[in-house]
Amino acid sequence: MGLRSALAALAALAALTPVWASPASGAASTVGAIHPDPAILRGVLANGVRYAVMHNANPSGGTSIRLGVAVGSLDEADDERGAAHFVEHLTFDGPSVGPDASLEGTFAAAGVAFGRDRNAATDYRSTVYRIDLPRADPPALDLAFKWLRQVADGGRFTDAAVNQERGVILAEREARMTATQSAAEAINRFQTPGLRFVDRAPIGTVASIGAMTAARLNGFYQRWYRPENAVVVVVGDERAATLEAKVRSTFGSWTHQGLAPAHLSAGLVDDKRGLDVVVRVEPTLPTALSVCAVRPRAEHEADDVARLRRRTLVALWATVLQTRLSRLAQDSAGAILEAQLRLDTASPGRSSVCVIVVPTRDAWRTALPLVEAELRRFGTAGPSEDDLEGAIRALRADYRGAVPKAATQASPDLAGAIVDDQLAGDVTATPGEAFAAFDTAVADLTPAGLKSAFNGYWSGAGPLIALLTPRPTEAAEVTALWKKGAEVPLAAARAPGPSAAWAYASFGRSGRIARRESFATPAFTRVAYANGVTLNFMHTDFVKDQVKVAVAFGVGRREIPDRDRFGAELGAGLFKLGGLGRHDYAQIETLFGEQAWGAELKIDDFAFLLKGSTTASGLAGQLELLAAYLNDPGFRDLDPLLATALEAFYRNYRTHLDLVANVAFYAGVAPNGPANLPPRETLARLRTADFERLLKPALTRAPLEVTIVGDVDEKTAVQQVANTFGALPPRRSRPREQAETWFLRFGDQAIAPMRVTHEGPAEKALIEAVWPLYVATPRRRREEIALGLLAKVFSDSLRHRLRDGLGKTYGPDASTRMPDLADQGFLQAVVETAPIDVDAVLAEIRRAAADLAAGAFTDADLEIARGPELARLAAAARTNDWWIAALERSARDGVALKDLLAMRDLTASITPAEVRKAAADWLSHPPIVVIVTPKIDPAVRKSQP
Repeated sequence: MGLRSALAALAALAALTPVWASPASGAASTVGAIHPDPAILRGVLANGVRYAVMHNANPSGGTSIRLGVAVGSLDEADDERGAAHFVEHLTFDGPSVGPDASLEGTFAAAGVAFGRDRNAATDYRSTVYRIDLPRADPPALDLAFKWLRQVADGGRFTDAAVNQERGVILAEREARMTATQSAAEAINRFQTPGLRFVDRAPIGTVASIGAMTAARLNGFYQRWYRPENAVVVVVGDERAATLEAKVRSTFGSWTHQGLAPAHLSAGLVDDKRGLDVVVRVEPTLPTALSVCAVRPRAEHEADDVARLRRRTLVALWATVLQTRLSRLAQDSAGAILEAQLRLDTASPGRSSVCVIVVPTRDAWRTALPLVEAELRRFGTAGPSEDDLEGAIRALRADYRGAVPKAATQASPDLAGAIVDDQLAGDVTATPGEAFAAFDTAVADLTPAGLKSAFNGYWSGAGPLIALLTPRPTEAAEVTALWKKGAEVPLAAARAPGPSAAWAYASFGRSGRIARRESFATPAFTRVAYANGVTLNFMHTDFVKDQVKVAVAFGVGRREIPDRDRFGAELGAGLFKLGGLGRHDYAQIETLFGEQAWGAELKIDDFAFLLKGSTTASGLAGQLELLAAYLNDPGFRDLDPLLATALEAFYRNYRTHLDLVANVAFYAGVAPNGPANLPPRETLARLRTADFERLLKPALTRAPLEVTIVGDVDEKTAVQQVANTFGALPPRRSRPREQAETWFLRFGDQAIAPMRVTHEGPAEKALIEAVWPLYVATPRRRREEIALGLLAKVFSDSLRHRLRDGLGKTYGPDASTRMPDLADQGFLQAVVETAPIDVDAVLAEIRRAAADLAAGAFTDADLEIARGPELARLAAAARTNDWWIAALERSARDGVALKDLLAMRDLTASITPAEVRKAAADWLSHPPIVVIVTPKIDPAVRKSQP
């Protein structure tokens, strides 16, 4: 977890989802229907099963199938808490429908892995089973439909199966527990105590999971898993009529007796409730305020232009208000680090709008009155005509951008969207239809209508204020501060200055092309400009109108002093926020607000990489932006952000078991290495000037290699690079490496197991077992791939032993890390479990490794691991991300390109003997072990109020 990720959790504090919807806002309704996508063949079988099928050739030969059942945790009786989710598990693990070795192997041969989530998910109102076949030949398709039909009506649960799965579900519950989640649940209970969802998490409770019986689950299953509750969606590279016939033949004979039960009410929101405050003391979370208004929401509304208009009104005023909040953070004299608007329409029975504020240095008393005034000002004055037009343009750009991408949507994405729409009763429209409906919806909008829509939304229950703080605080103090602020006359809003013109539209005379080369395998072009800039260009049509850009420069980690490694990584993560010499970051967001763009900086082992993602029409602007960041980076003052982010990180990191294990691991194997977490006082001294010192030399002086991959023509790309990077002054090549860069080396000394504690949920523990390997080189690539396959076999073995067999964990995992000519590689197994089970689980990990080292796995076990990996590689090779990774440093070092071209064939050619040799060579040694257990004993925690 980086330092910024300590702040990313804030959006979850009020369980808010940024999707747009609204109750009726008083705005004029526009009559009109949104027409469904004509390519989707819909129908209802005689028994009530609804279906939607569609031909789609991405991926070629593949098929995605979804079975949705309209039942979730809100439909559980009090003695059935967690039953919907438990049933989801047992439709796989029960004796009549579970994935035995032959089923798992057959699916693996079709490229499908039955992984951690078991190909299904349970929500408040629905349960969805999914399977994506990369190669949907008749046997694989038959098996997939047979499996889903067994899920639909073939489940027969036994007490033995329930008892075995109980531990897995408890482990899953523990895996999801975090301080952030706990705070979010508490805030939900505070905001809407009358709604069922606040106490109906699909996972259930410890007590309800412990009390679950086969009889209770069978009753729930028989009551809800019935044809009229089901939706089948199939999207694949086959005629829609053929797919429809398959649905009919598979599900047409499904019958059920008796009347379907009624869905239970989501509950009621008290929309007359006024100002209320809750304070939650959270020493491990960043200080944060959420100020919310909550209203009742009907769960089912006609999906028409009238509803789209209501949603659009909300999206527009939210866009304008977010701009105001961002400006407030900038103008707060350093009091507010971040202010974000969040709208929630995913929670059953409610709609809410919240402003979530992160104050700097815990200064919530300064931040709260500023937020109160901004909300009151917006409700009084509303947006301007320019605000409205700008928001419409931005939203229209999103609709317009979706239209060309429709032709290359992947079948898994389409199937998921269609089944969600079917379960919700929504229309699945083409992006073109949605665009046209949007234009109808915004035809006569006015600033007054937008203000009215906001006030209608904000007039629900509230304001409901939640304060997360590390120190005890009285709710009455928060209440008094809000009321006091509301009595202060509003100052006039600071009028935004004139929009700044983009200052980097020209970098001088366009660069001259010095050399052009064409390559056949793969098909791409390399252009050298007279100033030394190199361009690698590949046209693809994997995703219509998507273009990826990467710029490689310098030697990355090798030119950063070891003592500054952590500071450089932090500076790279915050780099784009520092803006440019002639624009701050807020201006950049405004200037590029209507197009896709990026400026993400990464420090690799051999290079720095600056990346962005855009469209064909946005490529010129994206290249200008990246060239500006590489020619005139701003490194504007981020010191207030740094202090707060570092404090948040140090409060929070010890609640993350994987981070605690990682810190302990590096401290144990390399006590003096730069990979160790620096002391708090060292990080506290970091300043923006340090980032500039470490990163600016490479950014502004190192030679540049530009790579463009995507749906744009070569002539356009070559000319636009000539206008930007090709126009920059020449950069001289010179040695940039430090005299010596530290890389991880394990040495030969034995390392005793390391036992450390965490400060997260007392029910959680983690084991990390690490087997050192070697320093990877291209000439040992076969061995490296054999080790990667071995790790997948190891993962499957741990899943069968620890999850399926013992019920001691939810998602055990084994993987390898082997960068070329850098850190020494290793294979690691990571298992999260209960503290009481640590020793037993560690013993089983050791036994699993010893069995693999002795060659105790079958050729079929290897193929179960290999099949999905081959399918993953084939799918990855049809993405722009794959090819930009292959090409982004190919002019200076073609190893990555050669590797990716050969990867699939090489993976397919690895023999069982090679994997067994890798296991014998490397797993026969004892691992380095880190055990992370809770600082507070679970029994002590349970005794506390």
